[in-house]
Amino acid sequence: MKFVELSHFTDPDAAARKLVKIANAVEAVQDGRIFIELINGPFLKEGGTPDQFRAALARAITLGWLLRHDSGAYVKYTPAGARRAVRLMCNLYKHHHQPGRESAAPVRLTG
Repeated sequence: MKFVELSHFTDPDAAARKLVKIANAVEAVQDGRIFIELINGPFLKEGGTPDQFRAALARAITLGWLLRHDSGAYVKYTPAGARRAVRLMCNLYKHHHQPGRESAAPVRLTG
């Protein structure tokens, strides 16, 4: 008997959240377009499969977070998706900047 290791991308909702997080890290081009290959590659590198990517994208669209252009070349945030991305980033910031938690490396700003 073979045992299959469950991926954190198996749950479409979790995968959709991860997809929105990845899309948020990508710089949008004209008119808020995020090219599909810029989110597909990182999703696959994180351990997702092409089928999981398609399921995550479909779920994010169903939830009203992303819109996919008819050509399939890019996605855009909906207003609800933009709010979702902001909440994800705020939660990430809070998690990494908890009192008493040391940062991995100090940030030095040069001017």
